[in-house]
Amino acid sequence: MNISNRLKTIADMIDSDYHVIDVGCDHALLDIYLTLNKKIKCTAIDNKEKVINYSKENIEKYNLTSKIELILNDGLENIKIHDDDIIVLAGLGTKTILNIIANKNIKHLIVQSNDDVYNLRYQLTKLNYKVIDEKIVYEKKKYYTIIKLEKGKAKYSKKELEYGPILLKEKNKVFDKYLIKRIDYFEMLLKQVPQKYIIRKLKIKSKIKKLKAILNWYRF
Repeated sequence: MNISNRLKTIADMIDSDYHVIDVGCDHALLDIYLTLNKKIKCTAIDNKEKVINYSKENIEKYNLTSKIELILNDGLENIKIHDDDIIVLAGLGTKTILNIIANKNIKHLIVQSNDDVYNLRYQLTKLNYKVIDEKIVYEKKKYYTIIKLEKGKAKYSKKELEYGPILLKEKNKVFDKYLIKRIDYFEMLLKQVPQKYIIRKLKIKSKIKKLKAILNWYRF
């Protein structure tokens, strides 16, 4: 079966010895792909009955009813989590992701937030998670950052929290283009801000300078 580049990237980050708990399963496409191609046992969870019904139809289409557990549930409430479980939270907002994992004993985690990735990394670090893998993908005119974490203490700089400790180390054309797009965005924004807003313009100029420094350092 064909799945999006974003979901395929997530699938590639999951080892075959995990049991996947996919929260916010969105038609269970990731779970079906993992079951068919990597023989991974999956539990697909969503809090919307309509999504669960679509997921059920997709699972039945591939004759995987006995392979994929499908649950209508609010996040991880009343879900027992084991050490070999990896929780996947993709396509959700940062606040939602943090609310779902709050006070849960999760050892392995993959997250892909639709907003505020800096705060997501920052808050997960405070919860004693360390980044073990990161990918960035471009799909449907948007950039998506996918982060794999496990329990463990780590210290990251503000730059690493904003752009990713592993992404900054790896040579990645997509990440390069992402940085350029951010520079273009702030340069456009700078032109739109009236001259009288001096402090705001200075902050934007500072942001552009930092981004260019990161891009030059990254390329070197």
